[in-house]
Amino acid sequence: MVLPTSGTIGLKAIQTEFGGTNPISLKEYYRGGSFVPNLTASNANIPTSGTIGLEQFYGARKYSATPLVPSSWTGAATGMTFVEYSSNTTWSKPSGVANDQWVIVYAIGGGGATSEYDAGASGSDKYSMGGGGGGGGYIASVRGSVLNGASFVVGAGAIGTGTRTTDAPSGSASTITLTNSTVYTAGGGQGGTSSSGGGDGGTGGTGGYTWDTSGGNSNPFASNTAADFNGGKGGRASNTAGVSSIWGAGGGAGGSSNPGTAGTSTNAGNGGAWLSNGSVPGGGAGHDEDNGHTDGGNGRIRVWYES
Repeated sequence: MVLPTSGTIGLKAIQTEFGGTNPISLKEYYRGGSFVPNLTASNANIPTSGTIGLEQFYGARKYSATPLVPSSWTGAATGMTFVEYSSNTTWSKPSGVANDQWVIVYAIGGGGATSEYDAGASGSDKYSMGGGGGGGGYIASVRGSVLNGASFVVGAGAIGTGTRTTDAPSGSASTITLTNSTVYTAGGGQGGTSSSGGGDGGTGGTGGYTWDTSGGNSNPFASNTAADFNGGKGGRASNTAGVSSIWGAGGGAGGSSNPGTAGTSTNAGNGGAWLSNGSVPGGGAGHDEDNGHTDGGNGRIRVWYES
């Protein structure tokens, strides 16, 4: 919540917003103290010491001065508002979000597809296709001021085609372009590749993260490697499994008579099983080297902010 910007404001309202104990004393609520965060936008009028008055709390609010880690990376999180975007948009900062408040964004690229294989072919004319790569995942902590007006482009999963001798289409990237021109990109997964000797799985899209660690803020991704944000590679046509990921999407399964398993994802979409489309968001398409074509899962952009 945000305290009123005009009119009557009382000690109880301040205590409700910031916490504290009875009896209430305004001197508990200096900016940068135990209860009121030192935030330059909403709390700038509250002094850090000396004389303090009720009128200095107009428009003040309490929220974390450091980026919060959502309790769930796949949906609603405790104490935070969650919104997931499935199409392109320009993000507008809600009225309750301050310019210097942290907002968490998570982009997932579209998954790669597979192309149809000609089961009637034989010998050197017999081509086979690997599974599609999963979309990459990119996570960032961003101030509300530079996210307000940001361009969100949500990557599409690739659609499988009927061409048997060419590589399958790749998924497209999901991007977040901030108003300071910074761009965060979650790459699309590569489509399965075609070969008369046994097609390889598509490479997973690239990902990464940008997290504020100034002032001793902890890094929730300190134990992760770069590969954990990339989409999983699709399985080869010769019955191999799709590769799994943590923040990127899983790669699609490859194989025929004894197909490999689909790659999974902890926080994004799973790869498609044998002859199955990739899951949303970003899963790579699964393939059977002898039949059909399948689609990659569409990407998504997820947003959380303290509320």
